[in-house]
Amino acid sequence: MIPPTQLESPRLLLRKSSVVDAEDIFRNYAADENVTHFLPWEPHVDIQVTRRFLQQCNENWQRGTDFAYVIIHPERNEVIGMISMRPKGHNVEFGFVLARPYWGQGLTAEGLSTLCDWCLSQPEIWRVEAYCDIDNKASARVMVKAGMEREGLLRKYLAHINMGTVPRDSYLYSRVRDAL
Repeated sequence: MIPPTQLESPRLLLRKSSVVDAEDIFRNYAADENVTHFLPWEPHVDIQVTRRFLQQCNENWQRGTDFAYVIIHPERNEVIGMISMRPKGHNVEFGFVLARPYWGQGLTAEGLSTLCDWCLSQPEIWRVEAYCDIDNKASARVMVKAGMEREGLLRKYLAHINMGTVPRDSYLYSRVRDAL
């Protein structure tokens, strides 16, 4: 799978992440404890953590293991979130994050739907999926709005470092491409 470095939706620009995005990411969401509550990483304590993360994103893109897209708000021309896609054979797994001022506006669902559509248009991809903590109602809504369906409960599946070390129950959502 060779993803494009940039995709557009009606209200957003999704493009390959870069170290130049560090200031926006750190300022807008990476240091926010409310944003990172359900995520598998701690809030960034300084911009160097964000830069190292983005360097890792670039290395992952080069290896083809994880493709991180920043979500750019076109009116503000700044990074307000990120969606990552990780191909695994005929399946692609997604993760996403959005700055708090933009919650509840359908932006993450729009970006996720755009990436789901692109993935499912690739001949080798038959399934896209994402997970969320059972208490993360907002992420569950994002996935439903992006056309995903809840498939089931994964018991003790994800550990969220900001919530302790014990893995928590998660819901699995997916979209699949119909056979022709």
